[in-house]
Amino acid sequence: IVPSFKPVFESPEVDLPALTAAIMAIAEWMRSYWYLMVGAVFLALPFAYQSGANIRVTFLADRLRGQVQLAVNLLVQIVSMLYCAALVFATARQAYNMMVTRTMLTNLDLPQWPGHAVVSIGLFLTTLMMLIDLPRVRAGRSSLFTES
Repeated sequence: IVPSFKPVFESPEVDLPALTAAIMAIAEWMRSYWYLMVGAVFLALPFAYQSGANIRVTFLADRLRGQVQLAVNLLVQIVSMLYCAALVFATARQAYNMMVTRTMLTNLDLPQWPGHAVVSIGLFLTTLMMLIDLPRVRAGRSSLFTES
């Protein structure tokens, strides 16, 4: 919305209020670096996973004991890892297609593929972290099972 009003406020005779100038500067920054905001979220996923700062629904697994609980946790880890790997493939393919077809954002003249590429990289790193953590999940020592 801000870029569509920008020409109204761009006049050499008018000094803009500080708040308006700040909003316009933020809008311009977001327009130029939108993929960094996407990246901040998806590249933080592996760190959140490693530190156990993710959301887990454990109403079933917490009621199980011993080997059954370990087996359920391992199964959930494998299914989650496979799902994340499927998302890596899908987002990488989408990024490639958008790069080849030069798909742009609707209202802004910016390519869409960098955002999808960053999402794909973040999901890949998360899948890798899940794979590395698999032996600890199997032993019940993963950071996923520690209470904060």
